[in-house]
Parts: sequence; structure tokens; C-alpha cells
Amino acid sequence: MNRAAVVIGVEKTGGLPKLKAARDGAEKMFAWAQGNGFDAHLLTDAAAPVTVKAIKDKIREVVDRSNVGQLLVYFGGHGVNLRFSEYWLLSGAPEDGDEAVNVATSEALARRCGISHVVLLSDACRTAAEGIQAQSIDGSGIFPNVEPTGTEKAVDLFFATVLGSPALEIKDPKDSAMRYRAVYTEEVHAALSGTYPEYLLPDQANQSLVLRPRRLKRLLETKVPARVTDALGATVASQTPDARITSDDDAWLARFPAPILLDGGLRIGRTAAPPRGRTAAPPRRRTAAAPPLPESLPRATSEAVRMATAGTSSAVDAVDALRQAKVAGGEAVADAVLREAMPFGPTHFETNCGFKLQGAALRSAIAFGGRAELLDPTMARVDPPSPAVDVLLELDDGRGVLLPAIRDFVAALWFERGELRNVAYEPSDRSFRWQDFVHRREELSALRSLIASSAHVSGFRLDRDDAPQLTERIRVAKSIDPTMALYAAYSYHNLGRRDLIRNMAGYFKSDLGFTFFDVALLAGSKVPADALAIREARIFPLVPLLAQGWGLLDAFGGPQRATLATLKRHVRPSLWTVFDPPGVKHIRAALQG
Repeated sequence: MNRAAVVIGVEKTGGLPKLKAARDGAEKMFAWAQGNGFDAHLLTDAAAPVTVKAIKDKIREVVDRSNVGQLLVYFGGHGVNLRFSEYWLLSGAPEDGDEAVNVATSEALARRCGISHVVLLSDACRTAAEGIQAQSIDGSGIFPNVEPTGTEKAVDLFFATVLGSPALEIKDPKDSAMRYRAVYTEEVHAALSGTYPEYLLPDQANQSLVLRPRRLKRLLETKVPARVTDALGATVASQTPDARITSDDDAWLARFPAPILLDGGLRIGRTAAPPRGRTAAPPRRRTAAAPPLPESLPRATSEAVRMATAGTSSAVDAVDALRQAKVAGGEAVADAVLREAMPFGPTHFETNCGFKLQGAALRSAIAFGGRAELLDPTMARVDPPSPAVDVLLELDDGRGVLLPAIRDFVAALWFERGELRNVAYEPSDRSFRWQDFVHRREELSALRSLIASSAHVSGFRLDRDDAPQLTERIRVAKSIDPTMALYAAYSYHNLGRRDLIRNMAGYFKSDLGFTFFDVALLAGSKVPADALAIREARIFPLVPLLAQGWGLLDAFGGPQRATLATLKRHVRPSLWTVFDPPGVKHIRAALQG
């Protein structure tokens, strides 16, 4: 298999503190790649600024060869989590908002570039967005934007730290530069060099030991937090790496000579000399099992979601398991899930449609193409035309939310510390859907809130084996819990399963008569650029519902409207899209026009 690597190290970014180990880490990874048969390319700011164009050119060069089976792209430098998406900051950022790598867009483009296995390794420190003028960062995809043909290819992503809530970021850039030094890269390099043979697996066909992506994920989750705690002390918040693996079980990242393999077991024998520059794993009579993973909040939350969606427990039981996991923050998340699963406010309006809020108050409600009436600061009723209508909910602090009002549904919104944490669409008790819903209300509400909490903490996702179970639960619940389809679409996107998104979009549209913007986008549907055309296509609302959708507009051919480009800069930190006051004015002007 031909392999290539593009290795990037950026120590100095705009006015941010200089990173002391980003370039050294990149050079170490480059040397490893060269010594292990990669066609390796190194881009650092040692002599000149690192630009988006330079990275694109190198990757295009690799893609155009058409004979590369695996491409590894490594980045060491400053990173930012903006709108629940990761951005790598290059030399010209943040002053030049285009001089950053949009990782979500790059991942989506990589799946259709033709290379069977792409690996993105991100050792990026996590500077808080508001601390670096990052609201104007758009970033760029670094893979060619080619038309999808055939099956999407596998892309594995490795992050130095959890990608999720802005609360997990470090607010002070100086603290960020100090804390996230090259511990992650050091552990990645050690693993790829064979330092931890207990994580290697036998490849009998080639009489060797290999490090597979899932084993590397597990290794980093174990080794990195321990290294950070040792270096900085137990009183400092630890660093929890994250990874999204979509490659097949036979994918590998590093290969080592091994004892002779007979009948599925290991027997010590002569081994071939390792290739130049490669560190051979020491001979062992057996490959030991990897040690158990230390618990963390993202892992415990994801496991609870997996249990609930795979049918191994009820959603309520899964929440109890999360509480009993005894991880920092686990009980608070479990309490929030159960709190959001508790009904509040009216179960119907005279129009059978409307909104109710918890944790925030309304200043106004405007329906574009229908009628909306503010009943009190926490409720608004809407009379939508069939099947839905966009409604701008302006909060008392001037921020706002654009959501569809769905016929025969009451939408519940939960705010916490200014963030829109969760949205639920529940059938009106006077609609034909109510009887199906009321018997499963507790279970479905707990599951939806658990998924929202998982998305908030570390990004909701499922393993490949769990996707069919969630698909079935959504198929059954699609008419009584539309938001589950929204979260599932993003999880299927992470798995590279656009076929499941398209199936779900079909279920959604046939039952409710429209499609959420995000689901249509991720399904590959052509979203019209004109606001009126979007309504006629029965896509609601006019913008992504979840904040992470903004980072995927370019990759999926989203509508190239000046309005969207403007609004992106006014999206505030929140799981669900929330606009600042100037953004609210832009929406009102655009929709009224």
C-alpha cells in the first residue's frame, strides 16, 4: 500500500502566544513518517508562514497521484472550537479569517477524494473563541472539492482533547499555550514507534503486529490524561483525547515484525529486521490485553447513549448508570437530563402549535408566513400554514433563535447560562399523535435529553454497530419526536453513512411534510439559495438548527447566500444556533424582505 503524509507545525499564529513544541512535534512526526515508508511532506513556519494554499497544494499533489491508499495529515499548533467545530489556525489567522483549516469541511471532502483511508491527527491547543476574535474565522477545506462518486471513503480523526462544549476550552490563550504542550504528540509518536506492544494486534496474513486505529484511540485515552496529570498535577483539569474512527477493522497505522504466528497464537521465532528508521516491538509470548480505560464524562455520557439506543437498557436506566459512573460532572449531567425530561408548561395551545421556554424570557415572536402571538414572556402560540413556518424568537436580552413551528407540535426550549441546550418538539395533546406519545413520554424524553447532553459534552456519536438500532427507534418515533432525527443525522454523518441520512430524510418528509435544514444538507439534497425557494421545497428553517452545521455548509454545497455568510459571524456559543442582537436584526430584515 502506498502511503503519504502531510505534516504541519505552526508555532506562531497572529498575536497569540508562541507555542514552544508545535514545530518540534511536527518534525518528530515527519521523521517517523519518512522512516516508515511514507511519501512525507513537512510544512512549518521555521522559515516562512504556513498558508492554506500551501497545504492544499501538497494534498492535491497526493490526491492526483491516484495510487495512494492511506494519507495521514498531522497538525500541531493553535486551535479553536467555534460553533462546535474545530479550526486549525495557520500563520495568518486570526486576522485573516480564511487562513485557518476547517476540520469538519476537510473531513467531509476527504471522504470523496478517492483515497481509501485518510487520518487527521490534531494536536491543537484549545483557545477560547471569544479570546481571539474568532467569530470572523471561516476557515477552508484542504481537500479538493470533487463531486461524490461511489461509496465514501474512511476518515479517522484524532483530537488532542475533547471537541464539544465551549466550557471545556481554556479561556486564557497564555494558559492554553502552556498547558497543551506536545504531550499528545509524544504519546502518538511513542505508540506509532511500538513503545506499547500490549496495544498491538496480530496480523496473521503478514506475520506481523499492527497498531490499528481503534487501539490507538484507546491507548491515547489512557496514556495522555496520566501524562498531563503527572506533568501539571492532579489539581489541574486533565486532558481527555478524542477520536472518531470510521475505518474498517483491518485498517492499520503502523506495522512491526512479530513472533511467528501459528494457529491463532504467538510463538517466539526469528523475525525479519525492521525497515530503516522503524523501532521494532520487543518479542513477547503473547499480546496482552489493553488496560481498562479510565472513566471520563464524555466517555460515560457516550456509553449511556449507546446503552439506551442499542436497546440494552431503557433511557432512564442509562441515565442512572451515568450517575453511578462516579465521574466529575456525571451527576450534574444526569440531573440535567432528568430535569429536561420532566414536562413543563402547556401541552397544547388553541392553535395546536407554539413555543414554551425554560431558563429564558421572550421579547417578541415573529412568524414569517404565518401568525405568532406572545402570550407571556415564556410562551408564544403560532398558527402555521401547512406543514411548518419559520419563527424568530427574540429573547429579552436581544439575542434570538430561528426555529420552525410545526403543525400539531409544541416546542419546548431549555436554556442554561445563556446557551440553548435542548429543543424538543412534542405532539399537542389535541392532535392524533398524542396517544402514541403519552405512553412513551418519559422514555423518549429521557433519551432525547441524554442525546442532547452527549452532544453538548463531546459531540453525539454512535459506533457503527449501534447505528441500526437508533435507525429503528427513529423510524418508530419519527412522528412524535422529530429532534431525534436531527441528532441522528449528525451521528450518521460522523460514520460516513449518508445512505442512512437519506433514508431518514425520506421518513421525515413523508410523515411531517417537510425536512429540517440540517437533515437536507447532510443528506446531500440541493438546498436552494433563495429564501422563498427553500420554503417551497419545504425545508425549515432557513439556517442550520445545530451550531455545528454552519461549519459544513461549504462541504455539502449549502446555499451560498450573502445572508448566511453574514449570519455565521453572529452565531453565539451554544449547541443549538443562537444569534447575537445584530444577527437578529439581519434575520428580521432578510425574512421580511
